[in-house]
Amino acid sequence: MAMIKAATGAMITLANDLAVRDGRNRSVSEEVIARLEPEIFYPVSLAMIHNDEEMRIEFFNPGPGLILIDMSFGHFAVLPEFNVEGGV
Repeated sequence: MAMIKAATGAMITLANDLAVRDGRNRSVSEEVIARLEPEIFYPVSLAMIHNDEEMRIEFFNPGPGLILIDMSFGHFAVLPEFNVEGGV
C-alpha cells in the first residue's frame, strides 16, 4: 500500500493565492484555477524540493492546464494523505 498526498480544488486555490502573494516562482493561471472543482481531490503527481524554503508541487489535472505550484515545506506537510492499493 502506498501513501499519496492530494488537495481539493479549494486547497489548490488557496495555495495558489499564497504563491502569488509571496512572489514564488510557480503559480497557476486564473483560467486553470477557475476550472477546478472545489470539493474534488487532485493527487500530487510530482513533489520535489525546489530550494531551502519551498517545494515544487504538481497536481494531476484531468482537464486542460498544468497545476504546478511552489509552496512552503509547512504547507506541503499538512496536505492530506491517502492509502492507495496497487502501484507502479
